[in-house]
Amino acid sequence: MKKLFIVILMGVWMPALVSAQMVNELHKTALECYELKDYACAQIYLQDLVKLEKDPEKLAGYCLMLGTIFSESGEVKEAFKNFKVAIKKNPQLVEAWIKRGILYSNEGNARKALSDFEQALEIDPENELALSQRAQLLAENTY
Repeated sequence: MKKLFIVILMGVWMPALVSAQMVNELHKTALECYELKDYACAQIYLQDLVKLEKDPEKLAGYCLMLGTIFSESGEVKEAFKNFKVAIKKNPQLVEAWIKRGILYSNEGNARKALSDFEQALEIDPENELALSQRAQLLAENTY
């Protein structure tokens, strides 16, 4: 009976340990690729992390990085999708609001861009990037 308990316990704990270790390795490699601007490499690891991550704040960070990669590679639909998930998982993630706002602005949707910059400023009223993006948008558009 004791052996059966140990086998069952290992069956429950081992996958969790392997999974946590795997997530840490994927995270480390994704960040290394991202910092080196090897976005194809980072994208692969980040997409795996998104599937495995349970923590909403970490998931938001991974989606923010994916959104940035997709935005820079011109994959607008995927960028919007990832920024939306990042914001949903962590509404306090100012950078996600700003990057989505910039994407909206680049796509010609000034109203949604302004809304995202305003949301970022509600969270961080002194954020220089949000302030400058909002000012530029207001100078270029009339409402």
